[in-house]
Amino acid sequence: MTTDEKLKDVISFSIYAGGVTSLNNTFYTKRNGVLRRIGTYCKIFVDPEPAPNGLSATIGTYTIKDTELDTMVKNFDEAIYPLMTGQYGPSYDMDGDGKVAIFLSPLVTQNGFAGFFDSENLSESPDSNQRDMFCMWTPYWDYKREEWLPATCETIAHEFQHLINFSTRMKMQKSSLMSNYGGYSEYNRDHGNYWFDKITEEETWLDEALSMGAEIRYRLSVGDPATEGRFRNYMYELSTKPLTSFSNTLADYGRVGLFSHYLFEKGTASRIKQLVTSGLRGKENINAAFADHEIKELRTFDSIFKNWTKAVFVEMNRENIHDLSVIPAWQRFSEDFKLVRSNTTALTYGAGAQEYLPEDSLTMFILKPSNGYTADSATLYLQAVIGTTQQTSASIDCTVMRLNDAQ
Repeated sequence: MTTDEKLKDVISFSIYAGGVTSLNNTFYTKRNGVLRRIGTYCKIFVDPEPAPNGLSATIGTYTIKDTELDTMVKNFDEAIYPLMTGQYGPSYDMDGDGKVAIFLSPLVTQNGFAGFFDSENLSESPDSNQRDMFCMWTPYWDYKREEWLPATCETIAHEFQHLINFSTRMKMQKSSLMSNYGGYSEYNRDHGNYWFDKITEEETWLDEALSMGAEIRYRLSVGDPATEGRFRNYMYELSTKPLTSFSNTLADYGRVGLFSHYLFEKGTASRIKQLVTSGLRGKENINAAFADHEIKELRTFDSIFKNWTKAVFVEMNRENIHDLSVIPAWQRFSEDFKLVRSNTTALTYGAGAQEYLPEDSLTMFILKPSNGYTADSATLYLQAVIGTTQQTSASIDCTVMRLNDAQ
């Protein structure tokens, strides 16, 4: 029983062994974990064996230090666990030991993950560890050593949201699903009749958004900056994908992370918790959580999306806006994400440009007057085209902002 586990115990884990780009829930391997720390709300296991590529967490340059494990336990018990269980929803104590297991393995690193929550561990299958747990990476040569521990703690908060979100839905749906489908057996799983496989999860883009939001709130709670590299990745791919699309790229995480923190700033913690625990999905979930918002511009997904795009524009130009206070609070971020105009087209007056925009995406152009331009007004023409046909009645949502400096 997990309740009897002691420091230095060696536990065998079944671990997903596929890569980020080839997810396959049948690809598992066995790895040992040594129980190195027991906290108030967590247990930390470290894989003593090297990964196939030779990376080790216990021997050599990339050994995990005792001080790093001590800090990880402290951060989990004092910051991560209170934030997640208090502001997102109850944890799911699968094995009854009152603690979340964190397994640090170089195999996770080799396979391209910073960490993951595997819902299979809450099932009855042979690949399940029958416990609430996260699998996390270890230090390695392509990542700055001093940044590994903070990044790992952020990722634990990220994965904790996935655990809470999935387990909440599992508990809500279990009775109904079990009345229509069978328990675990190879036959039932192979023939689509295993109740666990029928759980309806949150739409991926919003599930990942809520997890990215948890990362940001954790960083702020320990005094770290709100911003990070994936937001810069999004700036380079600003107009390439809709908000509601997600394919595990760094830019995808940046895009949904900014949206999630906007929801938190404008909707407060109670609405975020409602999104995690309501059982609804996607836009419907947001519509329900924000329907009674005191600001009418923030009561539906469509209006929230439009105002979020304005907030992104404002944030990209924060240093060039003379007085942020003149912009409505629902059209700007409170936190400074230090966004930059990484991939913004600059046009001179009289010039034109075109760009393909998927639905629920955005783009930005900067118009620069020529030297000696003295007129106090200008005319901006916008045109929507589908294929080669001009859409004369199309609606284009456009924000025009005057900047102090358009360099």
